Amino acid sequence: MPIDVALIGCAHPHVPDVLGVIASEPDLRLVAAWDEDPGAVPSVLAGAAVRNVDTAIRRAHAVVICAPTDQRPALSIRAAQAGRPLLVEKPIALSATDAQRLAREIERTLTPAMAALFLRRLPALNRLAGVLRER
Repeated sequence: MPIDVALIGCAHPHVPDVLGVIASEPDLRLVAAWDEDPGAVPSVLAGAAVRNVDTAIRRAHAVVICAPTDQRPALSIRAAQAGRPLLVEKPIALSATDAQRLAREIERTLTPAMAALFLRRLPALNRLAGVLRER
C-alpha cells in the first residue's frame, strides 16, 4: 500500500527535489498540495491542489512542509496534532526560542517529525567542516 503524502507550501526552492523523490519512489504517492497562495502550486500538481490546509493534512499519511519559515511552526503543529508524521524544511521557526517551543509541542503529540537537514550529511560538507575546524 503506498504512503500518501501531502505537500504543504509549494514555493520553496527544494520543492522540485521533494517532488522528484516522491515520483521516484513507488511506495509514495502525492495526494494533496496546498499553498497559502494558490498560484504557487505548480500546474503539474493541479490535480492534487486543495484550497484548505486541513484537507491536505487529512488526505495524507505523512506531510512535507515547505511553506515559508514564519508559517512552519503553525503548520507543523497542525500536522502533528492530526497525527501525521512530518518532514519540515529548515529552519523550522524564525527564532531558537520558537523552534524549541515547536519541538516541545510536537514531542507532546508523540508524532514522528524530522527537520530536512539532508545537506549536512553530504560527505563533502563533513570534510569541509573538518578543514574549517583545523583552520
